[in-house]
Amino acid sequence: MKNALGRLGAITLVVGSLLGFAAGTASAGNPQYIRSYQWQADCERAADEIRSGGDLAAYCTWDQGHTEWDLFVLSL
Repeated sequence: MKNALGRLGAITLVVGSLLGFAAGTASAGNPQYIRSYQWQADCERAADEIRSGGDLAAYCTWDQGHTEWDLFVLSL
């Protein structure tokens, strides 16, 4: 249980940091790259967390050249 809470806290810290960074740099015309994921489900989960946090839009796109999913954020 303690490990699970520690991981949840770490995830919350990372997502919060990403949201703060994205809010300061992304605009409606300029999506901000956040990070890449190997699996689409992981990328979509992160995008859902960002979207639920406020006035930010988040989406995942397939990067054929790097064979990974890229997460982008923009402010609304």
